Amino acid sequence: MYLSVKISIGKISFDSINRVDISSTWRRFTQTARVWLPKAMYYQKEGKRHPVDNIRNFIKVGDRVKIELGYNGMLVTEFEGYVAYSPKLTIPYEIECEDEM
Repeated sequence: MYLSVKISIGKISFDSINRVDISSTWRRFTQTARVWLPKAMYYQKEGKRHPVDNIRNFIKVGDRVKIELGYNGMLVTEFEGYVAYSPKLTIPYEIECEDEM
């Protein structure tokens, strides 16, 4: 049994993360999520692999977010919402998200 993950933010998606926290409680109106992405990230452009030098060039406030988690490739949608704040440039990169509420 192995953990499977797919995080889609805007037009990009990730299949590996450092950490994810999803918070849902009756005391708050919104469901929130935090995603920590690894330091070493790359993207494909024109058939070549390039390092991500600034995460803010790829992820913007308001980008749609979908978090899917599961085991053995069987994914279940755990969170859908939007990027709430500009990504923090700390390592690992931290992205805060809120649902549509």
